[in-house]
Amino acid sequence: MNRTLVMMKRRLFFGIIGLLLSFTAGAQEAVFVPNEGQWDGDFQYKAPLKYGALFFEEGAIQMVLRDAHQVEDFRGHAMHEAGLSLPIDPLRTHAVRLKWLNANPVKGTGMAPLEYYHNYFIGSDSSHWKGGIYPHSKIAYQNLYDQSKVVFYTAGGRLKYDWHLRNPSTLSQIKWQYEGATGISLNEEGALIVETSVGEFMESIPVAWGWKDGERVDFGIWYTLKNETIGFKSESIAKSLDSLVIDPQLIFTSFSGSLTDNWGFSATYDDQGRLYGAGVAFATGYVASTGAFQTTYNDRSTLRCGSCLCYRLRGFYWSVPNNIQ
Repeated sequence: MNRTLVMMKRRLFFGIIGLLLSFTAGAQEAVFVPNEGQWDGDFQYKAPLKYGALFFEEGAIQMVLRDAHQVEDFRGHAMHEAGLSLPIDPLRTHAVRLKWLNANPVKGTGMAPLEYYHNYFIGSDSSHWKGGIYPHSKIAYQNLYDQSKVVFYTAGGRLKYDWHLRNPSTLSQIKWQYEGATGISLNEEGALIVETSVGEFMESIPVAWGWKDGERVDFGIWYTLKNETIGFKSESIAKSLDSLVIDPQLIFTSFSGSLTDNWGFSATYDDQGRLYGAGVAFATGYVASTGAFQTTYNDRSTLRCGSCLCYRLRGFYWSVPNNIQ
């Protein structure tokens, strides 16, 4: 086989790898990764977003959101292709905590584990190096309120959550606040708008239904907002039903796009036909406080794939100093 043909096949091979990895990354749904000591912080699960991350705590969710416009300016592919180092300018970030009020001290539990796992080599302290961590596609809080369950998952690229209430009277008990937000309001359609220093996100108008003697009954429901405390109000028929389902979704309007961010810069294969891709994954770290702050970039990742690119076998994540390329 001549040298020219070999080079053409290699270029085609890596071109296909890049195309397929880009497609699978763009279509990826959110995953909820257990915190088994690989990260510092009092949270049990992390869900990465393209411009931030969600950290699931006891009775609360810490949302760490980055300035999307600044990220896009910093990570332009022209800079990447030129081989320039990552920017040293601080990245504007804002933390908001969704805190359920007067709720039971419940921690989230992962549901529907995925088939692949993550390995983490973060920092120089090997006690934080963890492997074989399987992400989940859902996370649930059981009995935050009497006879309730709230489940977080993604559908169609959107983060959703459902309240399942076995006791309809529980609906009036559900109250929450967004600590650290710069503003909270209801728009003309009744959607909840949460403002931060780096953009806004919203909770869409919920859809609700219940069950009575095995029959589904739809009913109207809407948000209430008083003194920055949010709740639900429904049509009176809801109280007569056997159980209820409340179905809103979180829409990060200023942070739209794929759920995670990644620059691919290398790919190869082994003698068993498995594919390996490496890239820069801009991970978001946990902070305990709320409000605006600044961070820098520091994360790298490697992804190992099956020979047919049908699924991921494992991912390796590690952090390095900003000045190493």
